Amino acid sequence: MPHFDAVVWVSDRDRPGTTTFSTVLDTIAQTLDYPGIAQYTHSEKQYEVEQLLRRQRVLLVVDNFETITDGVLLEWLLRLPEPSKAIITTRQYRREFRNSAILVNLHGMTEAETWELVDERLRVLRMETLVSDRTQLEPLLTATGGNPKAITLTMGLLKYERRPLQQIVDDLYAARGDLFDDLFSWAWALLDDAARRLLMIATFFVDSASIAALSATADVTGFDFDRAMERLTDLSLLDEQRADLMSEPRYTLHPLVRSFAGAQLAEQLEFEQAARMRWVAWYEQILLRPGLCACRDDNLELDRLDQDYNSCYASLEWSAYHLKELDKILEYLDAAECYYDVRGHWDLQKKMYLLWAQASSRLNDQRQEVEGLAMYIQLASRRADVGTLESYITRMKVIASSVQLPDNIQVTYLHSIATYQ
Repeated sequence: MPHFDAVVWVSDRDRPGTTTFSTVLDTIAQTLDYPGIAQYTHSEKQYEVEQLLRRQRVLLVVDNFETITDGVLLEWLLRLPEPSKAIITTRQYRREFRNSAILVNLHGMTEAETWELVDERLRVLRMETLVSDRTQLEPLLTATGGNPKAITLTMGLLKYERRPLQQIVDDLYAARGDLFDDLFSWAWALLDDAARRLLMIATFFVDSASIAALSATADVTGFDFDRAMERLTDLSLLDEQRADLMSEPRYTLHPLVRSFAGAQLAEQLEFEQAARMRWVAWYEQILLRPGLCACRDDNLELDRLDQDYNSCYASLEWSAYHLKELDKILEYLDAAECYYDVRGHWDLQKKMYLLWAQASSRLNDQRQEVEGLAMYIQLASRRADVGTLESYITRMKVIASSVQLPDNIQVTYLHSIATYQ
């Protein structure tokens, strides 16, 4: 595999049609830690970004290209400065791709790949001795349409429902509606309370979750936890990730499973509230540990959060909008500020300061709202992201003129205005 110094990800999925040549240039500049370039004129911005792409090996990935309407962007991507490269993902072919592009068609699994997946799942489920002839499984592959997730789900059902293969295949053909709706419903019926709790709270975690985090959040431990996790992975509802024997496994959700589990969670509001509090407490005890940022260059405590920083931020966001004790919210946010600053997650750090201001506003503490807005304005100004600050500065000044600010907040307030200017 070629080595790249940085990877820039741009997607038009969430807001189709809004990705332009200019926004792509901005994203490249920000990802490569040159945010000030975004303030240049378009021609200056293009020149500076192209210089960056010549100095570094950058992989630019533009996702959902079929909804992008800016033709200039495609022309530029086709002559991207070397040694940088671009990958475009799209559901539509364009004639321009014939120039300076390599077309890679993504198809379903080949027959060999399908059987490799089936053999692997049979070993995991310890069912390989039950299959004397591969052709026995061909009706299952046909009924699932060769979809890998449907295959692994159905094989898990085959193990736990303890019914003949043909009966399960007949049920698949007789199923009404979406295939996955039926598969998930059948799998859900095979879960005990502990497994259901674990599956529902797994939706809290943005990327992946550790064993300890899942156990603490679901409040499931010991034998109950081990049995539930085995069933969830056997049924392919949770997917295990493990780099090697020296690392701990982490668990992820397929997007379709996440959607199903989220729908089940929405029906259990009391459980969700309690589980969210345990989820927040899990990250809080890590962030509030003494000496978290004592050594910024080599800190195992910081390392613990490196795979969880998106989920940790999600817990910060939830607490800011739902907890009623402002002191607790601000203590949590203040502890997190160190991690996001040290690790350079400045976009999330900015959002965290906005959470500070919004939580203070929700709980009617104007002084703390001023402090949150001031810290947000300072960081945004230092990163040359001043285009959207005017409304925040106006609100901050209005509040500051109506209340007596403590000395420390007054200093932060004045500093933010000076930094912005």
